[in-house]
Amino acid sequence: MTVATKDRTLRFRVSSEQDDRLRAAAAEARVTLTDFVMGPALLRADELLARPEVVHLSAAQFDAMLAALENPPLPNSELVALAMQPRRFTRI
Repeated sequence: MTVATKDRTLRFRVSSEQDDRLRAAAAEARVTLTDFVMGPALLRADELLARPEVVHLSAAQFDAMLAALENPPLPNSELVALAMQPRRFTRI
């Protein structure tokens, strides 16, 4: 198992009361303050970043999506005009 090198520092402001509570809770949990704060923060980050990858559809919605993918509508004039505009990005 590879351990990631910790080569960056996050700094943020907290009140003295927040600092005391976090340090006391970390001590109670017998973990470092960094681990105490980063554990839940990283779990929440993973949760938020995974959202676009998961789509919940009913059976009817799923069937409609598959039908649209299998039989896409013809492009309308607005879509054709957009496709003809110069691209902002080029593939290398």
